[in-house]
Amino acid sequence: SSGDVWGHTEIHILVQLGDRLCGHPEYIHGGFLSAIFDELFGWATAMEKDMLGEPAAKIFTANLDVNYRRPVSKCGTYLIKCRVNKVVRGKKIYLEGTFANARHEVLTESTSLYILTGLSSVVRNLEGATPRMTLSPG
Repeated sequence: SSGDVWGHTEIHILVQLGDRLCGHPEYIHGGFLSAIFDELFGWATAMEKDMLGEPAAKIFTANLDVNYRRPVSKCGTYLIKCRVNKVVRGKKIYLEGTFANARHEVLTESTSLYILTGLSSVVRNLEGATPRMTLSPG
């Protein structure tokens, strides 16, 4: 729709995990994986809102979906990629991310929706605007 724009922010992070974040004796707890996605999605959203000219806006997670494809082994180094897919009406930030091992196998993937609140009056006014034409004499 006309209020949608492509996202600009992408984050790549290498993370080394030890053996104190395990759910099962050999594997990283899924709750930790969802928390790290939520944190990195928050970082990406914060950078995106600054690029949108809304540095004072507050951000909130509206949805976080995590798909656990394969167990994540303890004591390993992993690449996490998070990116903003699109921004809708200047206030809905849609994101996606992957958590991959050294062989580039995606072990966990996630999508999220963040909401911006406290937007400037310019964005609020654009939300309710309807196109209109004004004719002037001449």
